[in-house]
Amino acid sequence: MRIRKNIYPKSLKEVLATGFLWINILLYYYLELFVVIPSFYEKWSPTYNVHCTIVSFMVFSVIANLIATSLIDPSIKGRIQRGKQVLEWKYCEKCEASVPPRSWHCNICKICILRRDHHCYVMSCCVGFDNQKYFLTYLFYQVLTAIYGSYFNIWYIWNSVQPGCMWKAILKIAFPLIGVFYIDWTSYQFHCFVILIIFLVGIMATLLLIFYIRLISKGVTLFENKKLKNKDKYNIAILENVKTVLGDKWYLFWLEPWVDSKLPGDGMNWKRKLSVYD
Repeated sequence: MRIRKNIYPKSLKEVLATGFLWINILLYYYLELFVVIPSFYEKWSPTYNVHCTIVSFMVFSVIANLIATSLIDPSIKGRIQRGKQVLEWKYCEKCEASVPPRSWHCNICKICILRRDHHCYVMSCCVGFDNQKYFLTYLFYQVLTAIYGSYFNIWYIWNSVQPGCMWKAILKIAFPLIGVFYIDWTSYQFHCFVILIIFLVGIMATLLLIFYIRLISKGVTLFENKKLKNKDKYNIAILENVKTVLGDKWYLFWLEPWVDSKLPGDGMNWKRKLSVYD
């Protein structure tokens, strides 16, 4: 495992995306622990403490896996010898080196990435062989926090609706910023706005997680799914495909990054199916 040295955003797009993600996480934590949950249970009561512990664990897991994804370097740096020729490897003119199968050059990171999946703007890094399991665990906990929070958030908004003001409540939830100009702007309106953002982020994370489960089961990365003609090239078996991404202790993925789940191979040599395209 190697640590990236340049972990900072490389463009304005990354600054905005990364900033939005961190603000969303911190606002979620503040809203649930100090606004929404206390509206149902007395502060520091046993029930309140249980919910706070659950929320804290999930948010901590989101942050830990986000940091792990950003810090761990999946590139070819320090692994490939320039000038070394290996059968079936391709030559990257930008890196001036032969690189292994499933490695692709990232124009943002300016280096080839082992089993490159995609460049993640919200994490300011590429997702590849070494850090994809942390990225997927991050998505998993992002979905869990959204589901858990949405249960309380929906009831929080519903309980705040006054009789005869249903239309006003609907406007506040669907178009939070309209309150600035036409209705009112209160702390409650701000909470509705944050809840709406949390809900939308949760939907996006859920769809993305489902999409990645499908890709992993087929043994293909996002980049390969777009570029390769033969998308079944590295599809060995579902369990083996899962282990390729999550490691030998794949069933404990939800404890990442604290579990030492070793990835099979070195990211440079791959089993594959033979086909008419080879």
